[in-house]
This record gives sequence, C-alpha cells and structure tokens, in this order.
Amino acid sequence: MKYSIRAVTFKSGERFVNLFAPDGSPMYWPTVWSLSTYRGRNKSVNTIESVLRAVKALYEFLDGAGVELESRLRTGRLLSLGELEGLVQALRVSNKSPLGQNKVIDLNISKSKIATATTIGSGLFSARLIYVREYLVFRCQETILKLSNDNPSRASLEGELKIAEQFLKARAPKKSTPLSEREGLAPERLKRLAAVVDHESSENPFKSEAVRFRNQLIIQSFIETGVRRGELLNIKIEDINFRAQTLKIIRRPNDPGDSRKFQPLVKTRGREIPISPNLCEKLRLYIFRFRGNGVYAKKHGYLFVSDRGGQPLSLKSLNVIFDKIRAAAPDLQKNIHPHILRHTWNDAFSEAMDRQKISPEMEEKLRAELMGWSPTSSMPSCYTKRHIRERAIDVLKKQQEKILRGKNA
Repeated sequence: MKYSIRAVTFKSGERFVNLFAPDGSPMYWPTVWSLSTYRGRNKSVNTIESVLRAVKALYEFLDGAGVELESRLRTGRLLSLGELEGLVQALRVSNKSPLGQNKVIDLNISKSKIATATTIGSGLFSARLIYVREYLVFRCQETILKLSNDNPSRASLEGELKIAEQFLKARAPKKSTPLSEREGLAPERLKRLAAVVDHESSENPFKSEAVRFRNQLIIQSFIETGVRRGELLNIKIEDINFRAQTLKIIRRPNDPGDSRKFQPLVKTRGREIPISPNLCEKLRLYIFRFRGNGVYAKKHGYLFVSDRGGQPLSLKSLNVIFDKIRAAAPDLQKNIHPHILRHTWNDAFSEAMDRQKISPEMEEKLRAELMGWSPTSSMPSCYTKRHIRERAIDVLKKQQEKILRGKNA
C-alpha cells in the first residue's frame, strides 16, 4: 500500500484533504503544515491537494532511499547531496510513469532513463520543488526550536538545512526567454479557431447539435471575457444579468452543491464584467434550448453541463474538448488551451486601449479590475507579451523609415 491523499467532506459541505501513510493513518506533520501554512491563508482545497502531492512524492522517495526523516532530524542531519539529487530526479517524474510508481528509488538513475520516463512540465516541477523545500524548512525549524543552543545537533541541522535550501533552489527550472513566453493567438489563428468550432462547421469534431453549440459558446466566452477555466465552470445561471448584459464571477469555495470531485475555483477576486449582446443571446439560447436536456441539470445551477447527464461540466471534460479541437485542426497551434485565450483577450484589450488613447496607468487599473487582480498586482505585464512586441516592432519600423528619409533628403 502506498501513501495516499484522501478528501473528507463535512456536513457543512466543506472539504478537507489529508495525506495518509501506507498503514492508513493520517500523517501528523504534513497535516499540521498544510493547515497552518496553506489553510491558514485561506488557500483552496485544490491548492492544498497539490501541496500534499508534492509532500507525498517526498515521502515515497525517502522510503525508497531508506531514509527515516524524523530520526535524521533528531541527530542533526537532513539529506546528503546524493540524496538531494535523487529527490530532485524523483520529483521530476510523473506519478503516471512506471518509473514514478516504483517504490524503490535508485539514487543512480541515469539521465537517459529520466529522459524516457514520463516527466512533468517545468511549471509543476518548479512548484513541487518549492513545496518540498518549504516542508523541509518547516520540519527542520520545528526540530531546531526543540534543541538547546549548546546542542551540537542544532548547529549541524541549521547548516544542513541551508545547504538543502540552496541545492533545491538551484535545481529550479530557468525562466523562459522572451521568445518562448506564452502569448495570445495572432488574429489569423483566432479566426481559424472560430471557424473550426462553429457549430455549423464541417470541421467541428463534435457530433450532437447540443455539444457543438455548447463548445462554441465556451470558446466564445473565453475569448470575450478572458476568464480562467475554473471561473468559467464556476458560473451559475443566476450570475448572468441578461437585462444589464453582465456576468458575475463569484468565489464559491467548498460549495456543497458542487458534485464534482475537483471543484473548479475562482483564484482571483470576484467581479462583474460586461458581455456582448451576441454572447448574452447565445447564453440565453443555450439555457432554454440545450442545457435542460440532462436529467441532473435541474438539480444545480451551474451554467455549463455535461451532455450525458447534465452534471456540472468538469475540468477534465473541458480539457478533453480542447484535445479534440487540436486533433481536428493540426494547423492550429499545439498549445491551444483556455489560458492561451486569456492571453488573447488581454492582447485585444491592449489594442482597444490604444485606439481609445487610454493612459498606461488607467489601462493597468482597468485590466486589473476586469481580470480580478489587485490594483498593485504585477500580473498585467505577464499577459501583454505579443502586443508589446508588435508595438515595439512598429515603433522600430517607423524609426528606420525616418532615418532612411533623412538620408535620401
């Protein structure tokens, strides 16, 4: 039996996740850490689950390497450099890979084996390193506080912790270069995507009229509002004001009416955003003509539902929709997914601000409000890469033309 993460739902509808040892008992220190560090900061249950999955990978590595963490800490030791390298390799491998499922971790795993194993993306790998580092710091500090100042194990553990922190930080993936940073879709790609998902298109990969219409509406909603996946799937019918043509994005953590295993959540601040008359009318048509066909659709208020029973559409099902779109149109970018459309919305917003000659300061405030970020957030700069690059190229071309005119004068 392996380590496992299980969710408990209380009568109030609130969910809590915990890490369990191979013998089926809840693990004390991971519970204390996740409650004090993440639950105490009102982080979502999904975030806490991700955190515990990293700690789960840590303990599975320790068991495979024959390391008993508590005994090590009491004697002022943590992990050797070889063990730290083995830990990094183990964190890089996907749980779905045969190598990742192996209980015995070989500290001498070759780079070729790691390369051929199913590895996780750099973003998830970086997050795992951060969570594991935070947990090791927490455990070491807890132990250090219990040791007297003249205890040699105290100074030893402080030194080993410092080395481990530096080692894990150094193994974090390097940030992408400007050319590889995520950008929104270029206009021709956006037009191509819209053509493929049109519910009347012969290229549309979905069969039934209801599914075609729903999926086209999902894509249009992403493009017009710039919402995240969790925000879109968290929308309820009551959040739409058809008269005012607005849409509310509301935080609903631990909603007892949400039957999904992994509840889609609103990560940023709640807000109310305008929607176009066209989108508003299509939402109305979807609700009255297609949404109610499922037997479960009337038992909850979530807007987008599955086609097989009317349950709230899940994150997994949404990902499958994009998988089928990519398969149906190989000429589209391989990374077509909801977050690319969020970047696309931000590019369009920048262009609209330019046309209306809105000041950069006001543009940043408006963007933060519509995206749900705090006024002091640095996130706006992450979503304007393509627009800024195109403006820079345009400025440079005009400067070059001016220089050439001066030479020819």
